[in-house]
Amino acid sequence: TVINGSASFTVASNDPNAAFTWLADTGNGWQPASLYSGAAGFNTNQLTLSNLPLTWDQARIRCMQQTGNCLDSSSAAVLTVINNIGLDESWSSYAPFPNPSKGVISWKTPLPEPTTARLWNGAGRCVAEELLQAGATRWSTNSLPPGIYTLELAGNVYRISFVLH
Repeated sequence: TVINGSASFTVASNDPNAAFTWLADTGNGWQPASLYSGAAGFNTNQLTLSNLPLTWDQARIRCMQQTGNCLDSSSAAVLTVINNIGLDESWSSYAPFPNPSKGVISWKTPLPEPTTARLWNGAGRCVAEELLQAGATRWSTNSLPPGIYTLELAGNVYRISFVLH
């Protein structure tokens, strides 16, 4: 379990010449952990993942070890990532404005990574979903009817309501 920090994984080998490759599956199949910018030690027996985004919650991590012509895989570990940002921080960083809005909502803090955004209507139905790119600070809501909506970013429902006119 990781709470706003880093996670380390270690495998052991009796062969001092063993080669290691760490893999991660964040829901899109097994990929080299080296593709993640926060990965260190991805070709050693110890992998460290830093600044893990919430999108890595429930990711599976495993190590492939090669000794001569023999290739072996460790069991997969399941990663739990918890965002412990307080409600006040969430509110101030991602509170949509202007409120009420007419077609575009914005928030103060640019998204640090691509993030799935969802809007829920007053009946509890998801009425809009979009993958917003890193750095995004706004989202067009032109296609939605007037009403009261709740914003969800990266699986965190901030329970921030706003009004569309």
